[in-house]
Amino acid sequence: MAAMPRNFKLLEEYDCAIGKEGKSLVTGKHMGLIHYGLDEERDDNTNLHHWRASIIGPQDTNLGEFMYEMVIFVPDNYPKAAPKVKFIQPKVSMGAVNSKGEVDPNKLDPKFRWSPEMNIADILRAIRENLYNNSVIKHSQNLQGTSY
Repeated sequence: MAAMPRNFKLLEEYDCAIGKEGKSLVTGKHMGLIHYGLDEERDDNTNLHHWRASIIGPQDTNLGEFMYEMVIFVPDNYPKAAPKVKFIQPKVSMGAVNSKGEVDPNKLDPKFRWSPEMNIADILRAIRENLYNNSVIKHSQNLQGTSY
């Protein structure tokens, strides 16, 4: 079976990100707490490289009032390669996030392994799932108001 061309897949994801026809790729406990879409200020809408996202921290934790902002770069070889996600603000203390705010999907816990069948929402859900880690909650609670 042939893979869906990159831009067709991204346009389908965009439709889901904006809720076209009631569709969403963000489900379960993350529904309504992860938002993403094209960064229309940075993208010319032909390459679909630049996206933005916001993730609301886990409810019933100290991070529940945090709104994490991030940028996403979708490479030309997507979906074979994972999108690159970078936190902007606030900072987060997570093993998968380096000092520049860049997320290493291979360091997400529980183990996350990108595959071409996945989409942007999958990596965002995995990042939000990592916010539930007790160590992340403990070490990130005082980072409100900080940025990369």
